[in-house]
Amino acid sequence: MAQQQINTGNSANDGTGDNLRAASQKSNMNFSELYALTNSIQTIANAAISAATSAQTDADQALTDAAAANSTAIAAQSTANTAQDGVDALEAQQDLITVPYAATVDLDFDVPGYRTITVIGDLTFTFSNLVPSDRVLLMTVHLFSDGSPHNLTFPDGVIFYNAIPASITAFKNALLVFTSLGGIVHATYKEHVDITGGN
Repeated sequence: MAQQQINTGNSANDGTGDNLRAASQKSNMNFSELYALTNSIQTIANAAISAATSAQTDADQALTDAAAANSTAIAAQSTANTAQDGVDALEAQQDLITVPYAATVDLDFDVPGYRTITVIGDLTFTFSNLVPSDRVLLMTVHLFSDGSPHNLTFPDGVIFYNAIPASITAFKNALLVFTSLGGIVHATYKEHVDITGGN
């Protein structure tokens, strides 16, 4: 609505202006429109405040989730570091045994040690002297591959915690960790950076 102007006449009490009723009606219409606009503006402002509050809540939750994820990642890294430290310490305590390459290599669990094998052809592992049920023995085998990939074969019944390796990649070195428990052998396999300096 356009603003309602009150006609005040040409001069005081000359009878040409709006009478009191008409002037009051125009004043009421102007104030009614002002109040309606004010209420509309307040409604928009309240909606904007609500949206901002919701956005702040979402942002706060995102920060909380990010902090929790970061804490989880730090804890996971710490656990991984501790596990690696344990493996490194265990390897350091074992005697280093260099095993010459042969198409079949027997791993004697009665002879503890950290074994290294330079793999120059396909390789089959066999086990002997698996420990009885009241003992646990860990054996680590470090493989170094030459410039060709080579097949790896393991005895039936070996339980791998990750995928069973079918071969070792050319120029890679790999870590095999065997655990004999009650005649059952569990194993893990992990290839590392290649010996040429690549990845």
